[in-house]
Amino acid sequence: MKNLQGSPEVALDKNKVRRKFGLWQAIGFTLLGSLFTFALFLLAFVFFAGVEVTKTSLPLPALSGASDLTAEVSQEYINREIATALVKNPISVVGVVEVKGLVVQFSRDNPIIDVGVRITALGRQFDFKIKDTVVVKNNKVELNLAEDLRLEGLFLPLGVLNGVVEQINSQVAQQLNQQLASISNARDAAGKTLGRVPTLLSLSFGSGILIARFAIKIQ
Repeated sequence: MKNLQGSPEVALDKNKVRRKFGLWQAIGFTLLGSLFTFALFLLAFVFFAGVEVTKTSLPLPALSGASDLTAEVSQEYINREIATALVKNPISVVGVVEVKGLVVQFSRDNPIIDVGVRITALGRQFDFKIKDTVVVKNNKVELNLAEDLRLEGLFLPLGVLNGVVEQINSQVAQQLNQQLASISNARDAAGKTLGRVPTLLSLSFGSGILIARFAIKIQ
């Protein structure tokens, strides 16, 4: 029988085994080194990084005195909404007077708005203006007459005229409240409210814009 231990083929196989064993050794040492390094990092992080967990909150910046949300609504937008609402729900008083048009105008630095009105009665058309003060009451916008109406030429009973003015102011206030509510209530992409409860703090006016300030409570 021939002795194969000294043959070149056997020596080559032994070298392959040694190389494979050496490769696995290198991989093993690398993994151990990585684990050791990671363990040292964790120890250093736990004992030397940051501070102990507390229940205190981050310090807040100094109070700015500003409201949580400030929204601006243009008179053009409000007028478009009012026109749409009148088409869907016309204002009519005792079947005699019908409101055909309403146009609001905001004045700069003035809590009074002008409401241009067009009505028809008994086949006749009349245009006049209402001046209203705008106030915040019970978290809503309210309109009150700022001065007596000048309705010369409108030969209509006082009760009918008062009913017309009341419904006009109700319509304008409703539109203002709807638009302000849509701005201040935060919603997600699906239209679901996000638990933000707005409180209307105050109103002011710029040139052609209504400026509303809100406090927002997050539930």
